[in-house]
Amino acid sequence: MTAPRLTSGLVVILGFLSAVGPFAIDMYLASLPQIARELEAPPATVQLTLTAFLVGLGAGQLLLGPLSDMWGRRRVLLLSTSVFALASVALIASPNIEVFIGLRLLQGLSGAAGVVVARAIAVDLSTGRTAVRALSLIATVGGLGPLVAPPIGGLVASFSGWRGVLTALAAIAVLMLVLAWLAVPESLPREHRHTGGLGAMRSSFAHFMKDPIYLGYTGAYATGFAGLFAYVAASPFVGQVILGMSPLLYGLGFAGGGAALLVTNLINATYAPRIGPERMLVVG
Repeated sequence: MTAPRLTSGLVVILGFLSAVGPFAIDMYLASLPQIARELEAPPATVQLTLTAFLVGLGAGQLLLGPLSDMWGRRRVLLLSTSVFALASVALIASPNIEVFIGLRLLQGLSGAAGVVVARAIAVDLSTGRTAVRALSLIATVGGLGPLVAPPIGGLVASFSGWRGVLTALAAIAVLMLVLAWLAVPESLPREHRHTGGLGAMRSSFAHFMKDPIYLGYTGAYATGFAGLFAYVAASPFVGQVILGMSPLLYGLGFAGGGAALLVTNLINATYAPRIGPERMLVVG
């Protein structure tokens, strides 16, 4: 049997799968004020739909990563993406904000496979600086999510409301499942799998929590991420309720930040293999 290769087409598909976060977050941001009105929920409660998804996305990566080490990448990716698609479809008919929050948590837990397993497949099929380039290219493709999702979400919300936006998101989730089924190979042979599972993960975390370099990098990333999502959660209400922006105009403004992310990832993909990721990190 021919060993799988990390082709350009596969990189694009893995990037699309890893963009599950931007699509599931950025597409519906412009709809948050509409959701608050129609489900009769205060803004702080509606913002919990974003929090629930992020909690699920983080917890899901911690769970699905080790499971893919045990069971193989493809099996975990297909099962999780199926759940993500089903949760996305169910979300369209949410009768109240409590059900909405619960389904968003399930979306995050299952959608995490697109983030962690897609990157694991790229690492399985590449080495060294080639892996850095592959991961940067995947991030670049995924970076199209914050660029295109907000305007699409704002445009759809202007014509068909927030349930229309969730319908578009469900269609994207189904497309992700189809592409994963048809085009993503198993990259972790049975002989390379291990059964350490969650126990090994706990041991690894205990080791990393004693590493000051790891803690420094993690702290820098966490504070930057927290600042970003303080903006993400509040900006729909500030932009549309206070400043009077339309959903489409808000989406276009939000896409400006997505464009900056895309440009930065392209720069990193170009220069990191030549000058090293450590220096690029310092410059960034």
